[in-house]
Amino acid sequence: DGGRAGSPIPVSHSERKPWLVPGIIGLLAVAALVLWQPWKRPASQTAEVAIVASPAAELVAKARALIDDDPLVVRESYKSAVELCERATQLSPDDGEAWATLARSNHRLATEYREDTGKRRAALRSQAERAIRLAPDSIEAGLAMAGYELSFEDNVAAARARLLRLIEQAPTDRRLLRMLVSLEEDRGQDVREARRWTERA
Repeated sequence: DGGRAGSPIPVSHSERKPWLVPGIIGLLAVAALVLWQPWKRPASQTAEVAIVASPAAELVAKARALIDDDPLVVRESYKSAVELCERATQLSPDDGEAWATLARSNHRLATEYREDTGKRRAALRSQAERAIRLAPDSIEAGLAMAGYELSFEDNVAAARARLLRLIEQAPTDRRLLRMLVSLEEDRGQDVREARRWTERA
């Protein structure tokens, strides 16, 4: 009759699908995880931890650029490097690289620019020894100590042995090779082999 025609048709329990909505949600979640793929992201993206050089290390890098990388290095370059390294050692007293670069800068001022005062020589020795103590395997510390041994202690044997050990660590470091060539020339030795190393570096 007319009253029954407008009534909703009852749905049997067998026709209902209560699992459909949760199932769809689960599929969407899986799809999102597959697209995201967090396990494939590098640690730099997931952690986003920035590695920044310390202020002391930045000062030492500037000092080395002045004394090692500038082909037109002059007296003022070494003096500026000394100032930079003194600031670095104040910021980080346990930084062996800073003490080593400070010693190397003072060494060049003392030997090349006739600023070999008793005060500078004593400071240079203290700086080189401290660098070696703080960073015994450092190339910079080894260079500083070898320079002191050669210039102020006349200890050629110790400096030569130190340089050879350093060259094993860094066979293409021109600073080491030049110092060794100079040492061998001063000893009157055949420097052809050392010069070949320098040419390869």
